[in-house]
Amino acid sequence: MVSAYKPVNVKSFFRYPGGKDRLKSPIIDALLRRADVAEYREPFVGGGSIALTLAQRWNGGTYWLNDADPGTAAIWWAVINRPREFRRRIMSATPSLEQFDRFRLRLRHQTGGRLALATMKIAVHQWSYSGLGEMGGPLGGRVQRTYRIDDRWNPVRICDQIEGCHALLGGVHARCTCTDFVALFARNVPALLYLDPPYYHKGNECYRYGFTKDDHRRLCEWLRATPHRWVLTYDDCPEVRRMYSWAHIRKLSVHYSIAGSVEQSELLITAN
Repeated sequence: MVSAYKPVNVKSFFRYPGGKDRLKSPIIDALLRRADVAEYREPFVGGGSIALTLAQRWNGGTYWLNDADPGTAAIWWAVINRPREFRRRIMSATPSLEQFDRFRLRLRHQTGGRLALATMKIAVHQWSYSGLGEMGGPLGGRVQRTYRIDDRWNPVRICDQIEGCHALLGGVHARCTCTDFVALFARNVPALLYLDPPYYHKGNECYRYGFTKDDHRRLCEWLRATPHRWVLTYDDCPEVRRMYSWAHIRKLSVHYSIAGSVEQSELLITAN
C-alpha cells in the first residue's frame, strides 16, 4: 500500500558518482505506478537512495536489496541485521592515510566478515576524494595541506543514518544479498524491480564492480523476457538507446559534481 508521505531525513552513506538522489522524484513516481506487487527488488542497490525513499511511501511488500560489491552489500546487511554493532565499529574507526590504505587493500581482497567490510567501505568512501572510495585517492592527497582525510568524517552523523535506515528497512521486512543480478528475476512472487546498473560508458572507471558489454546485453534480454514490473535508469548514450528501442525511453537532466558542476542526461526506461 502507498502510505501518506512523511519525509524522513535519511540519506545515502555515499557521495556516489551517478547516485540517484537528484532524480528521486521521477523514479519514485514511476515505481509507485507499478507497485501493485508482493515484493520490491533492487539488484544494484548502491547507495540505496531509491530504496530508502520508496520505503517511506510504499509498505505493501518485502524488500530484496542486492549488490555485486561485497562491501556495499555488507553495509545494507549490517544496517538491516546488526545496526548496534555496526554503529560501534563506526565510532571506533580512526581516519589516517595508513588506515585508508589498509582498508582499501582489505576491501580489494575482501578480507574480513560482513561487519568489517561494511565499516571499511563507509570509511574509505568518506575518506576519499569526491567519494570515489576504492577507485580514488585519499581526501587531501598525500600531502594533506588544503584538505585533511578526516574533514568529512562525522561518525555520529553516520550512526544516526544507520539507525534511521534500520528503522525504515525494518518496517518493510528487508534483506540484502551479494549475487549476480539474475537471481532477482526469480518468479516465486510478483515483483517490482528498480535497476540502476553501472554506466555503459565510464562505469568501469567509477565502480570496482562494473559491467562488460555482454553484461549490459544480458540485462536487456532478461528485462525483455521477465513478467515482473520494472523501472530502469541508465546513462544516455546511443548504445543504450539502441538496446532498449523496444521499450519506453524518457530523458532526464541532472547535474553531477565530481570536479565542478556537470549537466548530463540520464534515461528512465520502462516497458511499453
